[in-house]
Amino acid sequence: MKEAIEALLGRALQDDESISIQTYRAKDAPVGAGRDVAYRRLLDRTKQTASRAKGVSEAEVDAAIDEAADFVRHKREMRIVADTAVLVRMNVKAAGPARLVLERTPAAVLSTFVLQEVERVLKDAGSVRVDAREQIEQFVSVAQILNPIIREPVVLNDPDDDPVIYTAVDGQADILCTLDRHFYAPGVIEFCRNHGISVMNDIELLRSL
Repeated sequence: MKEAIEALLGRALQDDESISIQTYRAKDAPVGAGRDVAYRRLLDRTKQTASRAKGVSEAEVDAAIDEAADFVRHKREMRIVADTAVLVRMNVKAAGPARLVLERTPAAVLSTFVLQEVERVLKDAGSVRVDAREQIEQFVSVAQILNPIIREPVVLNDPDDDPVIYTAVDGQADILCTLDRHFYAPGVIEFCRNHGISVMNDIELLRSL
C-alpha cells in the first residue's frame, strides 16, 4: 500500500505523514418536495453570489463569461522539455516518478540532439535492458521534435547542455525537467525565467501535473 501511494505522489512518504481513507455513501437525487427545497436553496445561493457583483453591468458579466469560456476552450497545454537523464528514467521498464511524468505530460518537446544522446546512453547501459530504438520511437510518437539553434552559451559549466536549453526556448516550453545540477546555476535559472521556463526535477514536476 505504501509503495502504491508513493508512486501516485511521486515521492517518498515522510515519517510524520499518515494516510487516511474515507468513504461516503451515495445519495439519491431529491424528488418531489425535497427537490423543490433543494432548488430554492440553490436559487438563494445564486442570488447571494450575484449580490457581490453589484454595480457590474450585464455587458461586463457577459464579457467575463465569454473570456472564461474562451480560456477553457483554447488554453495551451503545458509544454515540457526533459534532459537526457530524465528521459532515460522514462524508459518503458521504469516505474519511478520520471516514468509517471511521461504518462501524464500533456505536451512534450524534444530535439534530435537529445534523442541521439538518449539512444547512446540506453545502448551503453546494459543493465537497463531496453530496446533503445523502440524507446526512441515511443518518444518521437508523443513529442514535438525540434532542431534548436544555439545562439549564445548559457550553461557555462557544460556547453553540451545548451541544446537542451534551446530546445526549451525554441519549443516555447513551460518546464525544463532535469536532475543535472548545471541547470540550477543562477545564470541558467535567470535565463530560463526570462523565457518563461521553470526548471524543476521529476518529482517537483509530477506534483505540478
